[in-house]
Amino acid sequence: MSVLSGVEAVPFDLRWLQADDDVFVATHEGEYAGFIAVAPAAGYFAHGARGERLGKYRTRALAQDAVQHARAKTRPILRAKARKMVRR
Repeated sequence: MSVLSGVEAVPFDLRWLQADDDVFVATHEGEYAGFIAVAPAAGYFAHGARGERLGKYRTRALAQDAVQHARAKTRPILRAKARKMVRR
């Protein structure tokens, strides 16, 4: 697990929903995370949460990985470590 300034980055899973025959949308805790557009002859086109093009992929799994990776880079989910209070 990676640590950022004393705060741990927590891995997360995206929820994938098929919005149409050729569109898959990713969400995380109800928040939009990106989508994949399917072009049968060309492949799978991944897009991030801000509409950025992430690339063209041969499989849906690879495109999903790209969206997951982009999500982790742009908005890490952070959990602060618990601190013990000392009474004097």
